[in-house]
Amino acid sequence: MINNIKNIKYLSIDIEQGDGVDIVMNDPYNAPIEDNSVDVVISGQMLEHCEFFWLTIKDMARILRSGGFILLVAPSCGSVHRFPVDCWRFYPDAYKALAKWVNLELVQAWHDQTGQWKDQVGMFKKP
Repeated sequence: MINNIKNIKYLSIDIEQGDGVDIVMNDPYNAPIEDNSVDVVISGQMLEHCEFFWLTIKDMARILRSGGFILLVAPSCGSVHRFPVDCWRFYPDAYKALAKWVNLELVQAWHDQTGQWKDQVGMFKKP
């Protein structure tokens, strides 16, 4: 149970201020976080809105500690929903390619066949 774990620091990062946002990024491809300082990165329903998603995953890998994990969730289909843009959809091979490009291990990936978005979900580990 998470209630029994001590010394957890949770930060929320976004490109604009909002409820629960701890850090607003001036550059969407460079989080103001030290290299190799984060244990877990969780990103859901964001990559499709990122013009250069390969730069985003590279920055996630930069801040991740050795042995740390990234959890990504992104749609493989669905209607256009600009916020502020809607550029991409993701399929199983996309996560394999991203892991290879930034030197991460793709621990597990699955393609959720339910719902409107049919999300592509992946767990990556930094060696």
